[in-house]
Amino acid sequence: MNHIVDLTHFRKRPIRPFDIVDRTRNTSPDGDAIDFTNYYMTVNGKPFFGVSGEFHFSRMDASRWDDELAKCAAGGVNVIANYVFWNHHEEIEGRWDFTGSRDLRRFVELCAKHGMYMILRMGPFDHGEVRNGGVPDWVYGKDYEARSLDPGWLDEVRELYTKIHEQVDGLLFDQGGPIIGAQLDNEYMHSSAPWEMTTGISDEWVPGGSDGIAYLEALRG
Repeated sequence: MNHIVDLTHFRKRPIRPFDIVDRTRNTSPDGDAIDFTNYYMTVNGKPFFGVSGEFHFSRMDASRWDDELAKCAAGGVNVIANYVFWNHHEEIEGRWDFTGSRDLRRFVELCAKHGMYMILRMGPFDHGEVRNGGVPDWVYGKDYEARSLDPGWLDEVRELYTKIHEQVDGLLFDQGGPIIGAQLDNEYMHSSAPWEMTTGISDEWVPGGSDGIAYLEALRG
């Protein structure tokens, strides 16, 4: 069977910088620059097509990270996206753990070792088929609504983001590290997750959210 691709009516698309108040442009201490056009990402002004691989580091024993990341790189993956599951790091309120298989900093450094960029997916809600979407059980004893503009919830998220920043400080792209982007929350106003339903205690849910862009702007702030 023969196939013919007809390009007689092809029109060259205008390529222009995707400039939104400089939010997309960044430069490393070595002078490498990342940016975006209306069609693709650029590295040092040249088109860059990211091949992203999802790697939930805290779900795997840390002794395997190096080998598995090497396999990713060998397979053509050049960007690692990873969730930071809140309930893996603060299962008990106030007791933070970034050791062993929860060692976020070491994982980011290994991604850099293998020449891969990273998109840091910070939550607070991740989904990822993990309990509560990663939101700790103890949140449900509080008098605020999860994934809302309630000041109590936003205070908890600021604490989470502060702890994450402490782990990755110095590893952002403009600091010479591999982290080129971050995701705040996940599937907002689209997805929720069951909480106690798996044990049959109740029908509580992590809500999908309803505050729109104002919520995401509050997280970004």
